[in-house]
Order: sequence, then C-alpha cells, then structure tokens
Amino acid sequence: MKEEEFQKKVINKLDGIDKRLKNIEEKLDNIENAMNSISEDVEDEDDYESDDTSTPEPEGNNITGILPPHKNIKGYI
Repeated sequence: MKEEEFQKKVINKLDGIDKRLKNIEEKLDNIENAMNSISEDVEDEDDYESDDTSTPEPEGNNITGILPPHKNIKGYI
C-alpha cells in the first residue's frame, strides 16, 4: 500500500508541475505575441516618420510654427 500511495503522490506532483509549465508556456506565448505586436507598431511608426509629409524639426530655440500664436503665451510672435 505504501508504494502505491507514494506513486500516486509522485504522479499528482508531476501533474501539478505539468499544469504550471503549461501555464508558464501560455504566458510566454502571450509575452512573445505582445512583443511582436510592439515590434510591428514600431516598424509602422518608423515607416510613418520617414514620410516626407512630417513636420520639420525646429532649429535652435525658435518655436515659431510649433505653437499657434495666442495672447496668453508670453513672448508670442
């Protein structure tokens, strides 16, 4: 009887370990899918930023063209 009980305990432990491993694999798959999605988004963003339609970067401290003129902005042009 003792050997059968021991075998059942071992089998139960192995089943528990198997379930945890499957859970970990599922979580890793979810992480991999999320990373792939982020990578695709970054590639799409890089493609978008490389278009000639993007706004030019301001030179120096010149903020003309970045903010619309407004009477509440100090030093508005």
